[in-house]
Amino acid sequence: MKDVLPYFLFFIFVENVLDLFFEEDLSWNDSFTSVATGIVSKTWDLLLAGSFIAAFEYAGTCYMWNNYRLLDYATDNKLASFLCFLMVDIAFYIDHRLTHEVSILWLGHVQHHSAEKFNLIGNLRLSFLKIYRTWTYLIPMGLVFPPQMLFFHLQANNIYQFFLHCKYVPKLGPIEWIFNTPSHHRVHHARNPKYIDMNYGGVLIIWDRILGTFVEEDEECFYGLVHPVNSNDPTWIQLHYIYDMYLKWKQQTTWSHKFQSLLKGPGWRPGSPRLGFIAEIPEPVKGDSKTRIDPPVASSLNLYVVVHCVMVIGSVFVFMTKYEKDNTNKVLALYLLLCYLSITILGRIYDRKKYAYGVELFRLLFLVAFTWTNEGSMVQFLRSICVASSGFMITKIMEPPESILVRA
Repeated sequence: MKDVLPYFLFFIFVENVLDLFFEEDLSWNDSFTSVATGIVSKTWDLLLAGSFIAAFEYAGTCYMWNNYRLLDYATDNKLASFLCFLMVDIAFYIDHRLTHEVSILWLGHVQHHSAEKFNLIGNLRLSFLKIYRTWTYLIPMGLVFPPQMLFFHLQANNIYQFFLHCKYVPKLGPIEWIFNTPSHHRVHHARNPKYIDMNYGGVLIIWDRILGTFVEEDEECFYGLVHPVNSNDPTWIQLHYIYDMYLKWKQQTTWSHKFQSLLKGPGWRPGSPRLGFIAEIPEPVKGDSKTRIDPPVASSLNLYVVVHCVMVIGSVFVFMTKYEKDNTNKVLALYLLLCYLSITILGRIYDRKKYAYGVELFRLLFLVAFTWTNEGSMVQFLRSICVASSGFMITKIMEPPESILVRA
């Protein structure tokens, strides 16, 4: 996936340029939160057991194929490759549908649907928990398909799905009878009652058509969760549903209902169908996203967050490239932890939390002190930005809270 990342970034850039001309309601907050959530997801993958699980997933698939495969054929067999493509896609459909229809699995997917805008950058809103689930069906598939074939189709499936999030692609005619398209995926991300829990497909839409989960896009789509998160903090985006599940568990009066609250749909409650009452979901209205997304902050704060977000992203790429293969390197853990804390603080600034300024000032001063003996030209440049930013933060600490809102 690293090989295609530059192309992803290029298309994200092109879409954002188009937004400047065609998007009526730009939201820097929402875009920042998508980037930040992606950084947090990757950081937790590396700091926790995500990398180990990924290695276990691949090693387990290799072990199955090398020792217990049910079929023996050349790894470049065209028919086997086509069947593998179909199996990966139906496995994705089943996994995707389960994450929507089982509350405890929704915990590992709700992040992806939390964006109020539908765009390519929203792809970055991924859960760090996904890798803890996919091995359960990928390893058994090693009984039939060689690992190189299986993981090729898995990566190809993921790359294809990136482009499903392009909002500027219209309906594509007969192609949509078989293949999943941006139009079909817009439906999947929409919170319109008629679109809830529909169009789960990855590359193919035929599974939805066969299994009764297909809906055509025939009315304007409104995006985001039915109950918005109301936060730009990527940590809260990742974990808020744990708190929601806890509250729902606590509200139940019997043990049966408590466990049903985990194993049935997120919208379930005692007396309702398994997935809840669709009729209880409010109909969205045009312009309501302005009440669901925090109002914009002052331009100076927008610029500040963008600059420091770029610095954090650069740090993540540098240390992933330089240290990711060295699992014992403590510098990796330290820098990733620092990047994670940095991006979380920036999210809190977007949430207009007054305490975030003091924490951000401490972060800046720590970075200056930590790099003080480093004489590299790039480090010196970044350190000068941190020094200037410290002065800016001091002025923000001294301002009244309402000053952080955009001025009319």
